[in-house]
Amino acid sequence: IAAAALRGNVTVKADATDNISVSRVDFYIDSSLTPKQSVTVPNPGTSTYQFNWDTTLETNANHTITAKAVDGSGGVSNPASTVTVKVDNLQPVPVITSPTSAQVINGPFNLTATATDNNAVTTVEFIVDTNAPVADTTSPYSTNLNTTTLTNAVHQLTVKAYDAAGNIGTQIISFTVDNQPPSKPILTPSVISDTQINLSWTVSTDNLSSVTYDVYRNGSKVNTTPLTTTSFPNTGLVPSTTYTYFIRATDTIGNSIDSTSVPATTKAPPLVGDLNGDGRVNIFDASMLFFNWDSTTTPAYDLNHNGRVDIFDASMLFFNWTG
Repeated sequence: IAAAALRGNVTVKADATDNISVSRVDFYIDSSLTPKQSVTVPNPGTSTYQFNWDTTLETNANHTITAKAVDGSGGVSNPASTVTVKVDNLQPVPVITSPTSAQVINGPFNLTATATDNNAVTTVEFIVDTNAPVADTTSPYSTNLNTTTLTNAVHQLTVKAYDAAGNIGTQIISFTVDNQPPSKPILTPSVISDTQINLSWTVSTDNLSSVTYDVYRNGSKVNTTPLTTTSFPNTGLVPSTTYTYFIRATDTIGNSIDSTSVPATTKAPPLVGDLNGDGRVNIFDASMLFFNWDSTTTPAYDLNHNGRVDIFDASMLFFNWTG
């Protein structure tokens, strides 16, 4: 017998010779006074006697095997041949630590596992679906998985742990690969004023999860938290300025897609005194101001914001007169 540890059915052999003849060879386990097996016929053409030992009937511990040859007159070999071996029929216990069962993963992903054994774990193998196993001999056990080589679907991870005796422990889980981004949103900006542009876009759909949105203006994100609606008012802008926007749609695992970038230009600032909004300061605006003369309740005509429509507001209007 030559092994670091033994498991299952093991062939035990002993050579025995005598000046006349060998009647049998008795094999003993530990301190038993009764032979485990008595073998009377050697292997053909040899002086080797053997028997098959079912180690699963023994404890998982060290055991002593003793072989005693008996000749035709009843004489017993002295000294007997003795060897000590370790029996180990316990399987290692692997535990997959990443991914967890049913987890959705994407991109490069690190598969990890732990494994324990009553003696020692020698190797841990990672097997994705029916692909070739990847082995690691150092704890904690891991390997990198490029999920982009897999379909966006459910897959199986099998982890096998081996010990020195050849026992194998197995754990199997399922996980889902999702490298598919949401559908591309279509962005439409609406210029509201000289300081505000409203954005709206189409709904993005995803193969597995919900979608959130981020608004980017001139390459920088504007919103502070992800949006779940499909509109956003962008205020506090500079008049007569062109901005470029795009919307980034992201699913719960981080797959994202950007809309096509769209420019939008804020309106020019309104003319002071253009009270009717026709883009000019003229007699119509003057008529509106004088109609509200001395009013303290019509702030739209209080051009200098002193709380009253008066001569100062009229001066400002005529200063910007365009006719």
